[in-house]
Amino acid sequence: MPREDSRQKIVAAARRAFYERGYDDTSFAQIARISGVPKGNFYYHFPSKAELLQAVLEARRDDIGAALTAWEEELPSPKARLARFVRMMTNEADALIRYGCPVGSLLTELGKANAELHAEARAPLDLYVDWIARQLVAAGKTRKAARELALRAIARAQGAILTAHAYGDADLLKREAKDIERWLTELVA
Repeated sequence: MPREDSRQKIVAAARRAFYERGYDDTSFAQIARISGVPKGNFYYHFPSKAELLQAVLEARRDDIGAALTAWEEELPSPKARLARFVRMMTNEADALIRYGCPVGSLLTELGKANAELHAEARAPLDLYVDWIARQLVAAGKTRKAARELALRAIARAQGAILTAHAYGDADLLKREAKDIERWLTELVA
């Protein structure tokens, strides 16, 4: 197997395992089992678990950045783009109910015991905040107001996901997503 293929398989398996099990509760042996890449090959690509986490976070940032760019290109208005952001919650409802938010869960876990990784783990969330703020600025909000409203939008989304996850309630997630979308629509009207 080419080295880059094995690296990508390791990163994909680690993303899944960190999301489903948590960073601290995931071992290289588990990632090897999921990826099909022998554990001994990991050290060529990732001398430490922290370096693997960096690659996972980079891959997540790249995916989020690509999605946000695509939404900007495909959707004609801030209103439509913000609605697409909210729909992401309902499109991913099954995984969110079962495991919580992949970004929020990792942030919570790393914030307790791995402060040096916490800022790195927050970067994907920052992409969403900055993007939402840009949509609000495009809709006429000041930069300061847009930033505050973007943080509120993320807080509302994270709270809805956490509560729906805690209670295993997909209907709650759908209701909250609809309410968040209504609120954002009013902001850009």
